[in-house]
Amino acid sequence: MNNHAMLNAPMMLNGLKMVIAPVFPKMTLSKSVTVSPEFREEMDAWMLEFFGTTCLVERGQTWVLQQQGTIVLHPDDYAAIKHMNLNLGRVVL
Repeated sequence: MNNHAMLNAPMMLNGLKMVIAPVFPKMTLSKSVTVSPEFREEMDAWMLEFFGTTCLVERGQTWVLQQQGTIVLHPDDYAAIKHMNLNLGRVVL
């Protein structure tokens, strides 16, 4: 496997594929609120800046989906493990 393919390969931990949990805005306008697309975009942008984002998986927590052979991680934890792997010259732990 060449270096480019190794960098794009999914990271594995104890034979389980590691994936990043999605991050999404803490608050957005309900789809049932009737406003112009421009207003919705502006309000959602303001709420994103004011309230920030959230992730269902908390930092330092993992979800193990054994039947799918997957571990779901917070984006910061995934980045830390990936950084550690690249510094060690490995893709697989």
